[in-house]
Amino acid sequence: MAREWPWGYIAMVVGILALAAGILVGPGLLNPEPTTPPRPTPSPDPHLAVTGHGTFEIRAEPGAIVIRRIDGTPVEVGRAPIPAEDQPTRSGDPIAGSMGFVMACPAGTSQDGLRLVFGSLDPTHGFVARPYAGPPATGQIAPDGLFLFVLTSANVPAGSTLDISAKGGSLGLPGESFAGTLVDGKRQGSGCFVSQ
Repeated sequence: MAREWPWGYIAMVVGILALAAGILVGPGLLNPEPTTPPRPTPSPDPHLAVTGHGTFEIRAEPGAIVIRRIDGTPVEVGRAPIPAEDQPTRSGDPIAGSMGFVMACPAGTSQDGLRLVFGSLDPTHGFVARPYAGPPATGQIAPDGLFLFVLTSANVPAGSTLDISAKGGSLGLPGESFAGTLVDGKRQGSGCFVSQ
């Protein structure tokens, strides 16, 4: 005599197997979490700022502080002159004086809406724990005193200040500097403007 399987028993076994497969495979494989862009992080190279806008590099070159975007092929985004009396006496020496600049890129340029503050502070006395205070930004100060901070938003609140500090001195720049730079700054090949 043939034995009949109860359909309820078969359905229960199939359900248990499906549940076990779901636990073993995991929900992430069947329904993966959406990916998010990487969060900006400090770079081990103190002359880099790794941001949501890209990776930027600051270097002192003969007669100028130069900012490059180095995602893929390096592209110069902006430069500011180093006064003759502040230029390093030897290659690799820090810049003699302290100076700060802002760079603003208008909407529609290759660097759409980008805002940066950069320059050099006297590194001889060391650095403070928090070298930047101001609107949200990613960046750092290098041991040679060069600093680069990339703001996370093109909208800089009215009345805000950007303060960059080292133990040997500090710079304070008004947030309104960006709007003024778009009017009075020196136009760069990238379409951005650097304060003078």
